[in-house]
Amino acid sequence: FDGLATMVMDGTMLKAVIWFDNGWGYAARAVELMERLAEFKQQEVSA
Repeated sequence: FDGLATMVMDGTMLKAVIWFDNGWGYAARAVELMERLAEFKQQEVSA
């Protein structure tokens, strides 16, 4: 993760620079991110 390279664009899009040393770590984080986005979207729909 490179915190200095992370930025928010137009208040709606996040750009993050991250890297993993193995495919399993990448896959695990990708799934975690999708789960968190789904939770966020579900809260948005419920509101």
